[in-house]
Amino acid sequence: MESKTNERKLPQNLEEGGVFGVCGESDVRDHLYYGLYALQHRGQTSCGAVLSDNFKLSLVRGHGLVSEALEPNLAKLNGNMGIGHVRYGGKKDAEEYAQPLISNYLKGNICISIAGKITNSGQLKAELEDKGAIFQLSSDAEVLAHLIARARKNEASVENAVLKVMPHLKGAYAVLLMSSSKVLAFRDKDGLRPLCMGRKGGTYFFSSEDCAFAAVGAEFVRDLEPGELVMVEGSGVRGQVSDDENDSDRIKKKPHSFMDYAVNKAKTCIYEYIYFARPDSIIDGVSVYSVRVEAGKRLYKHAPAKADLVIGAPSAGLHYALGYAHESGIPYGDGLFRNYYLGRTQGRDENFKQNAMGIKLNVIKAAVAGKRIVLVDDSMIRGVTAKRIIALLRGGEAAEVHLRVACPRFVSVCPFSAGIDSNLKDKSVEEIRVEVGADSLAFLPARDLSLIGAGSGNCKKCFMW
Repeated sequence: MESKTNERKLPQNLEEGGVFGVCGESDVRDHLYYGLYALQHRGQTSCGAVLSDNFKLSLVRGHGLVSEALEPNLAKLNGNMGIGHVRYGGKKDAEEYAQPLISNYLKGNICISIAGKITNSGQLKAELEDKGAIFQLSSDAEVLAHLIARARKNEASVENAVLKVMPHLKGAYAVLLMSSSKVLAFRDKDGLRPLCMGRKGGTYFFSSEDCAFAAVGAEFVRDLEPGELVMVEGSGVRGQVSDDENDSDRIKKKPHSFMDYAVNKAKTCIYEYIYFARPDSIIDGVSVYSVRVEAGKRLYKHAPAKADLVIGAPSAGLHYALGYAHESGIPYGDGLFRNYYLGRTQGRDENFKQNAMGIKLNVIKAAVAGKRIVLVDDSMIRGVTAKRIIALLRGGEAAEVHLRVACPRFVSVCPFSAGIDSNLKDKSVEEIRVEVGADSLAFLPARDLSLIGAGSGNCKKCFMW
């Protein structure tokens, strides 16, 4: 049945979000907490963390933000390694769908966190059920746990079991897996979802974004290769990553790097640069901030406007607006005030959005009254937020509002279930302009995506017919 609301349509078992892991020689509880806190922008629906003391796995998870769900109980736990997850949301938002997921099997315990989607998990689950497997959740993490447990029966180690499973997985995902004594990190074969490694002395970190390393005082080491598996052992971290940039063997065997399926160049999802990632992150060698500023510059070249002030839609549109203002020479300024304590409203129901907008955003009337405004936003999925912001600016007596969107129109459903399904696909730009109430509207052309610094190899299928 078609949705009757304007809420963002999301896959039923969406597991988008962010992952963070740490393996060290002393208690890593605080590192795990602050690393997840730094990734909060990737998911606000639920979160969880698991710590291991090389013997027992201890889990804390719940609804809401990291500070709400983890802080009260995480302080009671300790361990020298751990993994965690922040979850974006979706239809399955009950607490049991919060990750990580702990599973008990013949060889012991494992816990799994996934950022992204294993697109053939339904098929894999059906095959497992035919062999007698029983499932409690509709979760990619549970399917993966079953596959690894079965493979482990015939393999000498959990990392060998994972290597046996990886060729059977399709989709866009970054995975952290922890046993009682090891942390494993691996990435989909096309590198669609980001995953990187950091280090602080003898402690190693894995994260969806390198911005989290600054929160724990660690240095960025490198991005994992697409299809690569890296393993670190917790009983005193073994080995070091090579510091010699000219060394062809960039990973000096330990932490163990398994390059069995690392044959492709990263095709990072372009929406990581457009929206998902923090602007201070560098993903697969490309600065998110630089991509956004350059997109704003190219947006002006494609769609100039006669205006008095350029403002960004808080907060995703701010750096695009900087680029637009720089290229156009039109002054950049603040026209809207955002209450940053509310969090993102994407993925929430329509009643929540209606009640939240008046709290989340207010127009600065003194800045916009009587002026021709260029409003720059990162993307437009359903047009609801843009319509409300434009109404706010009209209420603040803006003379004109010209909407500029710093990415192309979404014309296809994401094949990797990134949760992007626009209801504007079949509408013309003019129809969208009238719907949102702008004086003019323009999108960054799809052809410009390869010119904004992210590279020509990124996945951008949601923008292609």
